[in-house]
Amino acid sequence: MGKLVVINLGEGNLENGCSVTVKIGDNHAIPSTEILGKLPPAPELAKLHKLWHLRYRDSLQYFVRAIKIQRQLNTSIIGIDEFRQLSNNFKKSLNSWLNDQGFTVIKETFLKKLSPSEEIRVLIQVEDIQLRRIPWHLWDIFDYYQKAEFALWDLTHDRVERTVSSIIKDRVRIVAVLGSSYGINLGKDRELLEHLPNTEITFLIEPSRLELNRKLWDDKGWDILFFSGHSYSQGDGKSGYIYTNQTDSLKISELKNAFKASIERGLKIAIFNSCDGLGLAQSLAELQIPQVLVMRELVTDRVAQKFLKEFFNSFLRGKSLYIAVREAREQLQGLENDFPCASWLPVLFQNPAELPPTWNDLAPISFITQQQANNEDLILYQKRLEAWNQWRARNTELVPDLIKINLTGANLRRANLSNVNLSKANLTGANLSHADLSNVILSGANLTGANLSHANLSEADLVEANLTAVQALNTNFKKAFLTGACIQNWNINRATNLDGIICYYVYLRDSKQERRPHSKVTAMG
Repeated sequence: MGKLVVINLGEGNLENGCSVTVKIGDNHAIPSTEILGKLPPAPELAKLHKLWHLRYRDSLQYFVRAIKIQRQLNTSIIGIDEFRQLSNNFKKSLNSWLNDQGFTVIKETFLKKLSPSEEIRVLIQVEDIQLRRIPWHLWDIFDYYQKAEFALWDLTHDRVERTVSSIIKDRVRIVAVLGSSYGINLGKDRELLEHLPNTEITFLIEPSRLELNRKLWDDKGWDILFFSGHSYSQGDGKSGYIYTNQTDSLKISELKNAFKASIERGLKIAIFNSCDGLGLAQSLAELQIPQVLVMRELVTDRVAQKFLKEFFNSFLRGKSLYIAVREAREQLQGLENDFPCASWLPVLFQNPAELPPTWNDLAPISFITQQQANNEDLILYQKRLEAWNQWRARNTELVPDLIKINLTGANLRRANLSNVNLSKANLTGANLSHADLSNVILSGANLTGANLSHANLSEADLVEANLTAVQALNTNFKKAFLTGACIQNWNINRATNLDGIICYYVYLRDSKQERRPHSKVTAMG
């Protein structure tokens, strides 16, 4: 299940210190623990962070994903070794501040209440822009908790009410905006997106404001908004700009209505693989977007491309959003000979009112429609199965419509398929053992050679289904509808439950041959 830790720093800052409230609980439950602490004023840490921030910008000698780099120190560019030393000094000073006596109770509660084997979301609610710029992953607590990752948000939050759609998607809908490419290479970003499985992607290449506005209003809604190009944030961190093409830039607020509509229609994640994105994240947070992923500082092409590749590698393999961010961020360390502090850049913003999705949550029905044969990687299958079953448990009122789908040889072992409409589906040779098929609609479906052993088909509609040579050992058919089904060579045993089945007649051979009984006498099992 995992744990959620919410650290509220209120309106504090490094200059004056912070009063801290921490709540700890299960991911989907009311927090069971609440503790208070405080962090002292740290003006020297504030100065050191400002110096690091400026030196980082001054140290970049590559094209970055920002049109302009504002030099703010009248000094020469420092050497890479000197910058690394400055970075190490900042890390030590940050942990010294976080180990202050007033904050010790927080760390002690972590160690007491949380296990390193659990996945932990650490949500830091903070208003001050400098505290948002802090690379919180440097806190030494994250070295001990390898399955923990942090995200940021404002002090207030709300959940946007969205209309529950009866259409269940098997493709992740992505609108990908490739903005101004002056001095940078966006081709690799596009190539990576084009190879993502189970997606429906619309690319907007250097769009006008009007073109972007129209796409954000799309009636079908988007799951992911992706932007790659140049961007920057205002100094106060409250807003940011994206360069949509070679000549135009715009703020999120300039398309506020379109972004609001997109969020209401299901937009779940915005990814800005561009420079200095904290202002962009804050602007979207004010609109209560569920998640935003940005770079907190200037970023080079190689770093941006590496992060995007590794993030999707993890996310697509069933890792949670938080763990996918952490794994991708940590892999940037391999580039730090050339790009010091590259692993400090990615930061996730998470609306506390929302649950972060997995990749399979974005297009849940792809677990069925994109089925692979029984030789699918077991670990990946288990992750996809878990994601599907969790989604199904949360959305019992929905009836996925999979009429006439071809699932020949599909592995659906232990899947929750209750209430799914699979009428006239081809399930020849499918593995449905231990599956929950209660109230499933399988009328006219072809299940020749399928494995139904230990499956629950109570009250299932199997009218005119082809059950030739199915394995139905220990299968529960209680109160199932079997009229017109073909049961040629089906394999059942004493533990097969046929209590209360509703069946007027069956066929003993395929192609509706050898009907039993010949007359229309009702037979109740």
